[in-house]
Amino acid sequence: MEIDKSLVELKDISEKENQDDFKKRLMRYMELLAGYRKYKEPDREQVAELVVQAKGDRSMRQFAADIGVNVSTLSRVINQKTSTANSDELMAKIAAGADSYADFSFERIMDANGKIEADARKTAEAEEYIQKCKQILLTGLIGRGYSVKEVTQEVPMCDWILQTDAVGRGEGRWGFEFKKLTSFGDHSGMPTGSGKTRRAIDQIFVGFYTGKLKVDKMSLIVDRAVIYEQTKNILEQYVIPDEVSLILLKGNGEFEEYVVPMKDNNEKTVF
Repeated sequence: MEIDKSLVELKDISEKENQDDFKKRLMRYMELLAGYRKYKEPDREQVAELVVQAKGDRSMRQFAADIGVNVSTLSRVINQKTSTANSDELMAKIAAGADSYADFSFERIMDANGKIEADARKTAEAEEYIQKCKQILLTGLIGRGYSVKEVTQEVPMCDWILQTDAVGRGEGRWGFEFKKLTSFGDHSGMPTGSGKTRRAIDQIFVGFYTGKLKVDKMSLIVDRAVIYEQTKNILEQYVIPDEVSLILLKGNGEFEEYVVPMKDNNEKTVF
């Protein structure tokens, strides 16, 4: 039987186009890898499921050939025989060669492999930090016998406000600003964040002075002990008419509070 040369040529063209598309996607994913960081242990079962989805109807051998890896490498991933996280390059190749009809994405397989884009993780960490601080505040105030009610009305310069008899005469309004200074990707051990903290404190002072900060007490909550101590040493030199405090979220999940000296000598720490 004579083979139609035009069909062979069309097949060759299609395969070349697929390879070109694969190379383009792989190049894009390899560039994105620089922005990813580990944030959890890999989920080998989920990675295996995603590889099967990416493979589609192709045989394991064909899929491995399409993405330029050994078939034994894919078999270990699917059979969950890997003891550590798979290489970022392998995840990028699997994503680049994934079946176009598969419910699959580069972000999903990277997440399953324990990696997430740094900016996304920072946002998630900041939200986790805020929620943790709020829970400690509520638990701490209620445990100390104070009344607590969340103020839903937005107030400039405040991330959160509680109405509580812990401040003021009777039911006062206590405003909070949350500053997360540590990061999952920060392994330097260097005391960063002092500039952010000083600027935040200065803004609080300005807010009270101009009358824009309409609360009875304002607190800045940070999570880096060295910055807390440095800032506290500076604030000890101040004497102000308003109630402002710096709060440290310690590693054991407890707060330590420092109140800036007041003109009426009426400083009161709650934590």
